[in-house]
Amino acid sequence: MINTKQEAAISLPFRIDGYGNVVKTTDQQKIWADRVASVIGTIKGERVMDKVFGTEIPKNMFENLPVVQEAIRREVANSFSAFLPKLRVETVDVDVDEQNGTVVATIT
Repeated sequence: MINTKQEAAISLPFRIDGYGNVVKTTDQQKIWADRVASVIGTIKGERVMDKVFGTEIPKNMFENLPVVQEAIRREVANSFSAFLPKLRVETVDVDVDEQNGTVVATIT
């Protein structure tokens, strides 16, 4: 039997439309991108009712680059396994943007 019901989710960033309704999306790419951003962008312990949700990436950001790179790879793999089991991580590339002084992680 084929499931014909299309999944809908709250669109991030959260907002209310002109009619007072919460904006939702059925775009699967947007839904999954929002879920990934939610997991990766949440620090473990930050959610009051779900203390294990998220990653510990920020705790390692003042270490040297190899430690930061490994921590990001490990945390992405662990968080996908725990919270996004329908997705498969192929690669996690971690680089430094020297111009902006930021660490950039590309997850495929």
